[in-house]
Order: sequence, then structure tokens, then C-alpha cells
Amino acid sequence: MSETNNKVRPVYNCERLYIYPMIDEENEVYSDTPLTFVKRLTSYNDSVASNNTELYGDGELVESEVEEGAGTIALGIHGMTDEEYAAIFGCELRNGTVIESDDDEPVYCCVILMARSGKHKVNVRKWPKVRFQKPEESVSQKESNKTYSFLTLNGSFIECDRLGVKRAKKTVTENTAEGRAFIEGWFGSPEFFTAGELINTSYLTQEGSEEAVSVIREGNVTIQGAASGGSSPYTYSYSYQVYNGGTWSSYTSAGENISGASDTIAVTEGLTYRFKSVVTDSVGQSLTKTFRLTAAAAE
Repeated sequence: MSETNNKVRPVYNCERLYIYPMIDEENEVYSDTPLTFVKRLTSYNDSVASNNTELYGDGELVESEVEEGAGTIALGIHGMTDEEYAAIFGCELRNGTVIESDDDEPVYCCVILMARSGKHKVNVRKWPKVRFQKPEESVSQKESNKTYSFLTLNGSFIECDRLGVKRAKKTVTENTAEGRAFIEGWFGSPEFFTAGELINTSYLTQEGSEEAVSVIREGNVTIQGAASGGSSPYTYSYSYQVYNGGTWSSYTSAGENISGASDTIAVTEGLTYRFKSVVTDSVGQSLTKTFRLTAAAAE
């Protein structure tokens, strides 16, 4: 999918917000399950700090350099659950109650949102590494007119070293199959940035000479594919052969299934089997994984 943007379109409505907390900050690995703030994002604002260095020679400006630093982000949110608060700010959730202490440390998160800029145009934004500060609370009693307070999440963002991304943005035409697939991919994975990226997250090894070899018990084997990135939905297909036995036998074609699909075959003691799993996204990109299993006697 390619699109040329001649200008930045004005934004007039925020519509969707996903936050993926990091579960391993050292290796910059995200949770598989996002916090979804659908219809609760009221506003957002971000800015990037920069330092300007000027070099003079003989009293004249010879060179000027601008270096970017960390950025700041502010999200206006209509309500936050206890579970969401604990996940973002590293608090203990004790039997449904948020317990805060001096040891709390907000976690890094990937922030993904969408804002409308036209009838069929939306701006999607992604910050892979954001750490938020605990928000202030202020309530005052009113006797006549109702007043409403909205939570504001203030944080700072830096570059995610593993992904090499500090901030990503794109304008998408949402009333096309490509556009809808791109949006679902954008929100479906913190690591999705372009329609050309299909990321296989299954346990299978890359097809080639160094395949994983495991020993299993005689009986039934179930294979399940899993992938992210690219353009969902995905199509999975599976096949197998007795190792060095020639023809591949296809035993399922899963069809369109975003969460993956599986099927089961029976394996016989003493034989080694080679399995193949192929995932294809909605724009025709494919990845193939293979592995080998040797069947031992049933217990």
C-alpha cells in the first residue's frame, strides 16, 4: 500500500486508542493484549524537544545543526479502569483494589491512536516507547450546573532501540479494503508500521537446513499458526510428510482466520515427520515455517 501526502490534513476528532504495556523492558517486548480505550479518547497532544547548535567562523554562521531529544505526549481520556491504571503505572492490584506504594514504577508502553481528518481519511499515530506520570485528581462540589473532569495522561516518549522508531504516523483512506486492513494491522501489533511487514510469531523454525527436531509421544499432533503484522486477516495452510518420504500431504486449509487455525493428525511410533505451516496475509505476502518431530512410544 502506498500513498502520497501533499499536506498534513487537519484533525477534528479522536476516535480510538490502544496502549500495549511492555512486559520485558530490557528486551523491549510488549504484552500481546492491549488496553483498549475505544470511544474514550477525547484529545491528544505531542511535541518533540530539539537542540539547536550554531557554528561560527570569522564571525559568520557556517553551520547550524538541530538535534531531536525526547518528546512529550498528553492524552485526554474519558475514564480509566482500576486494571488499566495498575497496568500503566506498575501498581499492585489486590483483589480488584489498586494499591499504590513508593516502589511503583510506571512501565513503558506503546501508544497507538487514530484521529479523523476527513470523511474517509484518518490519521494513525504510534509511539513505541512512552512512560506516563501518575495523573492529578481534582474534584469540587457543585450545587447547580454539572461539571465534568477528564483524566489527562502526561508522559514522555523516546526511541525504541529494538524497533528503531520514536514516532510513526500515516494518513489512511479507510473506505478501501487496503485501508481497513492497514488500520487493523496498525492497531493489532506495536511492531506493525508498513503494509509490507508480515511478522511470524509462531514457535516454528525457518524453513531450511537447521530445523527444530523434537521427540513426541505416539498419538495425535495439533499444529497451530500465529502471525502479526502485514495486512490481516490471514490465511493458514498446513502440510506434512514422513521425513525423507517424498510427497507432502495437505491436511487442512484454514481459510481466513485472524487468530490462527489448527488441525490434528495421527503420528506413528518410530517415524520422523516433517511439518510445514504457511501464513498468507490479505495482500498476498507469505511466510513458510517447517519443523520435524520424531514419534516415540506412547506412555
